[in-house]
Amino acid sequence: MLMTQIISKLRFRQRTKTILAAAVLILFCGCLAGHRAVAQAANGSISGTVTDTSGAVIPHAKVTLEDVQTEVKTYSVSNAAGFFNFSDLSPATYTVTITAPGFEIYKATNIVMHFGESRSIPKIQLPVATAQQKVTVTASQAGVIPLNTGASTTTLNTKMVQNLSVQGRDVAELVKFMPGMAMNTGLSQGEFNSQTTSTNSGPIGAFSASGTQPHGGMQMTLDGANLVDPGNQGTQLANVNQDQTAEFTFVNAAFGADTPRGPTIMQITSKRGGA
Repeated sequence: MLMTQIISKLRFRQRTKTILAAAVLILFCGCLAGHRAVAQAANGSISGTVTDTSGAVIPHAKVTLEDVQTEVKTYSVSNAAGFFNFSDLSPATYTVTITAPGFEIYKATNIVMHFGESRSIPKIQLPVATAQQKVTVTASQAGVIPLNTGASTTTLNTKMVQNLSVQGRDVAELVKFMPGMAMNTGLSQGEFNSQTTSTNSGPIGAFSASGTQPHGGMQMTLDGANLVDPGNQGTQLANVNQDQTAEFTFVNAAFGADTPRGPTIMQITSKRGGA
């Protein structure tokens, strides 16, 4: 009887340990999935510091960010140092309008944001208002190449994506136009069937990027979601139709830790509705 009770207690403890271990594992995997989802988000940003013509900062200035296509507006206020920041921005064209009592209205237009980019608008200066006037900066200086990152990227906009030639309807085939790409079968052998739309049939795995291994050396995302199967030699999980693509970005050097594995990455952004 005593032996039976001891065995029962040991089994109970073992089951308890197994349940706890499983719970910890599930929690750990959930945390990893959450971090991956955040890391792959379209986390672009627009920031700047509001000053007057003498260089003194202007706090509490009202800053309005407008998506030109959807006409959706987001509002912020400059802090005590005159700084403002809009984060988690999707690829789009934006307009920034800044107002402050006693100063002229400042407006920066045509700020083109690509996937994951960060822009800082330089030299935002609001003159003292002598009458109802507005300062408009067309083709804003925020649209220049950012100097705070060493990433090497090539971006094809909507017009390029629509007009470049692909045999099938898989936008991943545009990788053949990117620098450093070569067919891993050579020129004398056949390539992937671009007209087949089944899983694991796309160009990922058919190309070698800058001399790296053909399989597992490329990453592809759609709006931040992973489309590569690491368990099947790094081939595509799904195809993305060319007509649904707004932007195709190819990243091939010096990307940050918030970017999925490479060494080469295709970041595809889908089209959005407009106002």
